[in-house]
Amino acid sequence: MYNNKKLLILGGSEFQIPLVLKAKELGIITYIVDINSDAPALKYADYSYQLSVKNKEEILKIAKEIMPDGVTVGMVDLAIPTYAYIAKELNLPGISIDSALKATNKYEMIKSFKENNVPHPKFEYISKDFINYDLNKTFKFPVIVKPIDMAGSRGIYLVNNKNELINAIAESSKISDTGNLLIEEYMTGPEVSVELVVKDGIPHVIQITDKTTTGAPHFAETGHLQPSTLSLDIKEKISEVACCAAKSVGLINSLGHAEIKVTDEGPKMVEIGARAGGDAIGEQLIFLSTGVDFSQIAIDIALGVEINIPDKKEKASCIRFIQSKNGILKNVSGINDAEKIENVFKVHFNGVVGKKYDDVIDNSGRVGYVITKGDDAVTALNACNKAIDCIKVEYEDRCNNE
Repeated sequence: MYNNKKLLILGGSEFQIPLVLKAKELGIITYIVDINSDAPALKYADYSYQLSVKNKEEILKIAKEIMPDGVTVGMVDLAIPTYAYIAKELNLPGISIDSALKATNKYEMIKSFKENNVPHPKFEYISKDFINYDLNKTFKFPVIVKPIDMAGSRGIYLVNNKNELINAIAESSKISDTGNLLIEEYMTGPEVSVELVVKDGIPHVIQITDKTTTGAPHFAETGHLQPSTLSLDIKEKISEVACCAAKSVGLINSLGHAEIKVTDEGPKMVEIGARAGGDAIGEQLIFLSTGVDFSQIAIDIALGVEINIPDKKEKASCIRFIQSKNGILKNVSGINDAEKIENVFKVHFNGVVGKKYDDVIDNSGRVGYVITKGDDAVTALNACNKAIDCIKVEYEDRCNNE
């Protein structure tokens, strides 16, 4: 069924490696596109190409030469429009152009939520040509400012007054490819993600993940825990909102990753992606906590194989990130000790001694992570925190070296 099939994978980050390895295990020939020649997953693929995953036309040229049997993004959000475009042009399984737009353009996404009565925050769209935005016509401070076309918490700001708003709009628009932004009401409450498999238009909730972040003003993600520790009643409401969101953007056969705030008014959508969750959620945490192999499902979707959703086991998993700090990385210790802790699944450190780092403002500000497993969420979380505490990363002041 799989042997010698050709799979085009868009994106070669660290968290794409399990997808590549699963494909090769099945006898599939793998082709990866990534702008970085040293992207970690490239060395595991049969063939690789150094291109931006957003470069549709050049990737289409490559795809016409390869003539793949399928194309997938794994967990790479920015590659979704290209994925839909290649699938359409080569008549391969995939999501529609319209669904890709709604699942990546945050303005089109939240409009879809509104049109389909999916709970969502109040919002306003700000074009790059705005002159003077009157915030009071919609809602009051604090608010969230974010680009309509970015991922990984890039360009997100919490603002508390008009001066901060003006600065946030200026900074956020610099990060955006279009310069266009959303201003949303600031929702308080726990944040979770919902990991979905959509089969023949019917969303199936595989897992709900508790999320931790750096908090205001940038909300960079610092860790994830499965299963969620929220009550069963709340989780049922979360699942309902996530499934409605997946339908609202038109997903038919796809993985899905929905982000939701649990407010005093009930769960409300933040965003949804037509992909597996990043940060090892889709590639490793899901498998550790449920036994469901998202890499296998992603491959089956890409190749047009019937999706099989197995019975789930009831286990737990956790990831915590080692955040960078402002300074020059001087030394790291304790990794071997962390690896010896019971229930630790993986310890990864990619910081470079002698390199200059900044304080975390988005998900790119990380120098490593720890993944743990357990029979329950408390066990997995405690093991993760214990391992993180073992790892000591030392920085020295930049001023001493400049």
